[in-house]
Amino acid sequence: MIALHADLLDFPQAPAWGETGPQGVRWRPGHWLLVGDDGRITGVQAEAPGPEWPREDYRGRLLLPGFIDTHVHGPQLDVIASWGAGLLDWLETYTFPAELRYANPEVDRLLTAGRSELDRAVRVELYAQGIELANGFSELTDAVEQRKRLVEEQELRRSLKRPVFELDEAFLDAVGRMPPSGGIAVGFDRVLMLMLEVTQIADVLLFPAKDFV
Repeated sequence: MIALHADLLDFPQAPAWGETGPQGVRWRPGHWLLVGDDGRITGVQAEAPGPEWPREDYRGRLLLPGFIDTHVHGPQLDVIASWGAGLLDWLETYTFPAELRYANPEVDRLLTAGRSELDRAVRVELYAQGIELANGFSELTDAVEQRKRLVEEQELRRSLKRPVFELDEAFLDAVGRMPPSGGIAVGFDRVLMLMLEVTQIADVLLFPAKDFV
């Protein structure tokens, strides 16, 4: 567990079209965010936590508890919501290793486990004017293989002294009942770059990475 001291910004109101009231945005400067051993947020408070809580002070910096980035690549699906001390820490610990697995052709072919007749990955990337707009993959619908990978992920997190999450049995059950399918994630921020003819992604982000911890 750990206690993080920072300026907290979150959006507790359910998403909806149309006008939203001021209660949809919550700004809490100089608060403590309490994160349990399982990586989940257990509380927020203005006063300092007890001595049993290891502390990290990010005074004057911005944290967005519970913020979900809607731009995601297929390889990142297994690491969504993994906690990191900062953006680069999260990328280096979780995202980059996950994406590197997809750079290996042998691993790429596992995207369609059980279809060994394929001699190349079922994968598509969409580019326009040199900008990657989308990254798509066929989905893994073999529940046995999915369970194996999740157990391996648990072992990796345990070896890294990271919180280890329980297997989601409802998810595994649903995977086993899925038909052959695929998915693609379009980066809306990349589309904006193309439309506005800008070369830096920070120019179209509401909260650029440089402003985060």
